Amino acid sequence: MPSTREVKHFIDDDIDLEDIISKPKTRKRSSVERELIEEAAHVSNFPSREPVKKKIRKKSPYINQKNIKMRFGMSELLADLTKHLGFSSDQETIEVALGALIDKKGLTSIKEQYLNLINS
Repeated sequence: MPSTREVKHFIDDDIDLEDIISKPKTRKRSSVERELIEEAAHVSNFPSREPVKKKIRKKSPYINQKNIKMRFGMSELLADLTKHLGFSSDQETIEVALGALIDKKGLTSIKEQYLNLINS
């Protein structure tokens, strides 16, 4: 069966490279069209091809590390207390506990130092 495809020779014909390498021109979609497309994609569970933006985590104020030994079970007690109080970390629980101890003992000079640290 003979081929119906036209064969171009570089010698015989002029080839416009613009037709070969240029991307097809597409028009910008309006915001309404874009919303409709996104809604249809969401309904059909089509995954987005947009790059995933990384969440920037807030820098923690807890940067110094103090390793301490605890009695057996004390670490679990601290974790339970943190959860019960609704704090986000054991460090926060320890800070609040230090503040309560300073208040209970009436250590006003240390109270100023404590407040300066937690408010900075």
